[in-house]
Amino acid sequence: MDAAAYPVPTMSDRRAEIARWRRRSRLIRTLRIALPIVIGLIVVALVGEVVWRNITALPTPQKEARTAIRLVNAKLVGRVKDGRGFVIGARQAIRDEHDYQAISLMEPVLLIGGGLANEAQMSARIGSYNERDKLLRLRGDVRIVDGKGHSFASQEAIIDMRTGAVVGQSQVQGDGPLGQLNAKSYSVQDKGDRLVFKGGVHARIEGH
Repeated sequence: MDAAAYPVPTMSDRRAEIARWRRRSRLIRTLRIALPIVIGLIVVALVGEVVWRNITALPTPQKEARTAIRLVNAKLVGRVKDGRGFVIGARQAIRDEHDYQAISLMEPVLLIGGGLANEAQMSARIGSYNERDKLLRLRGDVRIVDGKGHSFASQEAIIDMRTGAVVGQSQVQGDGPLGQLNAKSYSVQDKGDRLVFKGGVHARIEGH
């Protein structure tokens, strides 16, 4: 056997070999600890991604849609505190989509005390009625006719449907059994027995 073919390791060779073995040993120990942790993090990330996709895929809750209610040839029926019945009619009535107590009216007509001696009728181009405060507002070519032969023309009127009282803060022209008058504001109270006109009142009395 040729001894030169198998050289005897020196002390320095053995030390280098031991150092390499120790490094490999530390690396293996590190990998044994680190690999399970890395795998666990990957699994958690995958699960989280799946959960997130499922959450984002769910339909978002939507607020209940509220649509305005439109009524053709609408009628609202009630009674004032003195016992007279009333009917609010309109070519079209639209309930506010945000406040169902508020109603917009097209070509409204109000009849109070139908069939009675003190029957009164009012009409306008547009109006609104709030069922909460019981106020009817008429605007545009307002006409008021009562059972006593009085008729009035104005551009606005506010009627308290609890009492039947009428108030107007715009120019009014009136015609009745006693003559004609003009004023800047008016009110009708006590079932029409009390008529009040204010501001620049001009009247023409007709004798009979």
